[in-house]
Amino acid sequence: MVSLKNVCCESMNDYLVSHRQLSEIEKVRVKYGVEMFYLAFSKTVVIALIAGMLGVLPGMLLAMISFNLIKSSAYGLHAKSSMQCLLMSFLGLVLLPMLWRNSNPNIILLHSITVLMPLYFYIFAPSDTVKRPLIGATARAGLRLKATKRTLFIGTLIICIPSVSIKVYLLSGLLTQAVLNCPITYYLMNEKRRNYEEFEK
Repeated sequence: MVSLKNVCCESMNDYLVSHRQLSEIEKVRVKYGVEMFYLAFSKTVVIALIAGMLGVLPGMLLAMISFNLIKSSAYGLHAKSSMQCLLMSFLGLVLLPMLWRNSNPNIILLHSITVLMPLYFYIFAPSDTVKRPLIGATARAGLRLKATKRTLFIGTLIICIPSVSIKVYLLSGLLTQAVLNCPITYYLMNEKRRNYEEFEK
């Protein structure tokens, strides 16, 4: 039975490929990009619907913006299935901030964690995967600097904005990404870090 995912991805892929002169390698890249876009879009829609039903849609969007802003330069682990990705996103971007916000969070604790985040990402970002090794010391250094600067920017917002709810949602996005960069998470998921070393011997 043909799935909705396959129909949508094939339609988008055919449209993009038919309007360009592409090599076989470029066609593979387009196909991969289309699949990644579909998965990201469908996941976002599902998470947004759940957040809307729980009454935390604006907060979820803040957490997602914070998360994606760091993810684009810190990289880190990827879920092994779309269901696992959906579950991780729900836990980190919806459930964690919702429970945290409702527990009368301590402002000093929030700010203390926030202050440590730039150093954390400077040490552990970027983190690669077996399927996507980050080759090139210069490229990794650039990504590390971007991740650190973006964390400083979000951290400044967290400390300066008076709303506790906004602080919690922005920090939850950072913490969700921090988990994906953590060596302990790599160990628990039986994943290898520094995969680029295989290509730079």
